[in-house]
Amino acid sequence: MKKISLITVCLLLIVLCFSACANSQRLTNLTIVQAIGLDEKDGKVTVTLQYLDVNKGSGTSEGLTGNITACTEGSGGTILKAIENAGDTLPDKLFFDQNKIIVLGSGFEKQHREELIDYMESRRHSRPDVLMAQSTSTAKEIIQNSQKGARVPAESLCEQLKRNDAVFNVNDYLNDYQQNSLPKIRAGKDYTVVIAN
Repeated sequence: MKKISLITVCLLLIVLCFSACANSQRLTNLTIVQAIGLDEKDGKVTVTLQYLDVNKGSGTSEGLTGNITACTEGSGGTILKAIENAGDTLPDKLFFDQNKIIVLGSGFEKQHREELIDYMESRRHSRPDVLMAQSTSTAKEIIQNSQKGARVPAESLCEQLKRNDAVFNVNDYLNDYQQNSLPKIRAGKDYTVVIAN
């Protein structure tokens, strides 16, 4: 009896070990989002996603020095629907665990504050440490900005916000949000300027 129960336990452990990876996904089969831009256009939410483009520059010298990201857009009646529609333009599933920043277009926060809070509290596509900023114009201009040819423009933008002591993240927004406390940024020709905190 002892031997049968020992064999059963061993078989169960083997099954559990092999099934742990059953739902895993390879990073090469995911679209790794680096930045989210949220705007309102014609009464709809418009999202611009900056993501790592694994095909861009692979096997070329550009892959060593150039921008390795691309952008896509989607729109819908809600933030989630706009993101879903943006994801539908790409072949792979969206992966938000590496997202670095959420940029809000001018006026977006006022129009969609409750939905924005709900979106961030659900933590579907956002971690508490993801940075936030508000564009003086559209978030799309910021997200699509090359940041002077940075390999990952979203990362470059985050570094710039940190250098200017303009760090404000999702957790700050949810816990201590006070009107006008988001860092203000504007797009230059090929870079973003931090205006105020």
